Amino acid sequence: MVVGLDAVTDPVFGVLDNVGGKLLAQAFSLVSDGGSVQSIGMASNEPTTIDFEAERRRGHRKRLEPFTVRAPFQADLAYLLTLVADGELDPQIGLRDSWGNIAAAPTPCSTERSPARRCCRSTEAAQLPWPPRPRRTRSATGSFPLTNQSPRMRAL
Repeated sequence: MVVGLDAVTDPVFGVLDNVGGKLLAQAFSLVSDGGSVQSIGMASNEPTTIDFEAERRRGHRKRLEPFTVRAPFQADLAYLLTLVADGELDPQIGLRDSWGNIAAAPTPCSTERSPARRCCRSTEAAQLPWPPRPRRTRSATGSFPLTNQSPRMRAL
């Protein structure tokens, strides 16, 4: 993860951008063949201008995908959080620590098997017990299928 792109010179395969504007255009120019940029916000509140002709001349196949939400997702998110709280869905967080210890956290390349998800909380929240309820064991398949036939999904 980087803040600003001036020091980035090597091509990257993927970008999550929440700034937009000039930074989004600069990030798109750094994407390698087959990579993509996921535009998830526009904190800069600036328009983004990309020179697509220059991008074509570079010859890379890459994508720019804006993330949009067209339907309310509050009920779906509440359902997923309920599954996590009930121990029916394992978010597989590999590290849970406070922001004060973030420098000591492993980076994706620092260990052979580093945590896929990291959860950093404020000092006050770090004192709370976790998980809030005892976990249930997984099914024999190791998964909990979500279908529209489930009573909870029909209620949504």
